[in-house]
Amino acid sequence: MADHEDDAAEPTEAAAILRRVLDAVDRGEITSTQTERDRLEGAAVALEGLAGNT
Repeated sequence: MADHEDDAAEPTEAAAILRRVLDAVDRGEITSTQTERDRLEGAAVALEGLAGNT
């Protein structure tokens, strides 16, 4: 089995990606339901917390 540990994104990196997705939703470039948006926001906050960026 391959070791994919090096492929894992850091929590800060992953949170930044989610924030870019949320920005695209806000600009209307992509659509999401309110529930989806809330989940993305929650995931970003959780990842930022893991990284100590709260």
